Amino acid sequence: MGDMQILVNGVSVSFPLLRTEGFLNKVEQNETVTFEGEGVALEMDFGAKRWTSYIDEEAFQGGMVPREGTTRVQVLVGGESISDQRLPILEHTTALSYGD
Repeated sequence: MGDMQILVNGVSVSFPLLRTEGFLNKVEQNETVTFEGEGVALEMDFGAKRWTSYIDEEAFQGGMVPREGTTRVQVLVGGESISDQRLPILEHTTALSYGD
């Protein structure tokens, strides 16, 4: 068990789970762990064995944009790869805004 890192098309976002209050106790009790940072969020439901992540705002970098209809997503836990997939992107929406 360790911190989680997600790479989208080779661009990394880290989730310092071991520093999240009560993380190990929640894992042991099959509870939900939530992490929120600047432009990133991660929810891990250990009871349902499901996780969801959001990367937006400043955390979303240009290199994460889907290429030629696919996106490569790699997941590392404690520095070890647990998943490496190339996913088809069937729909993609981009929002562009300037100023406040």
